[in-house]
Amino acid sequence: MLRKDGRPAAGAWVLLTTGSPDLMRTLRPDGWQVDSRIGRTDADGRVKLPRVAGETVKVHAFAPDSRRAAATVPAGTARTELVLEPSAAGRTVEVRDPSGSPVASVAVSSGSPAWPLGVTGPDGRLTVPADTEGPFDLLLADGRRHKLEFSFGEIE
Repeated sequence: MLRKDGRPAAGAWVLLTTGSPDLMRTLRPDGWQVDSRIGRTDADGRVKLPRVAGETVKVHAFAPDSRRAAATVPAGTARTELVLEPSAAGRTVEVRDPSGSPVASVAVSSGSPAWPLGVTGPDGRLTVPADTEGPFDLLLADGRRHKLEFSFGEIE
């Protein structure tokens, strides 16, 4: 995983999904499917994720300061390289409780599949890439989860 300037994209999230549903049905006629695989790139921008022999996969990559990237990797291809493009200036997500107080340590993810964006700070805020799209998923420290559908600018 590289950034547009050629530097390794250390700490980027990588999600692998199957692009071979027919292969999965052949291997497991009971309907079992290989689950999505997720990992983070190392300091060199690399991540190793398991793959079924003969499986075509879809690779999705995301870093908080970058646009999402994706590629389909055919069966038999051992490696692929994605380049993360910088995103526009970030937008701020702010989480407050019903009394208006900031809520810290809320894990925020977005999209489908949901990508982790980060965790709110003591002020209840988290800056996300400008092109981040919902739905937004908020996971509170006590385990409660909230899904929000909105576009930036709708909620003040």
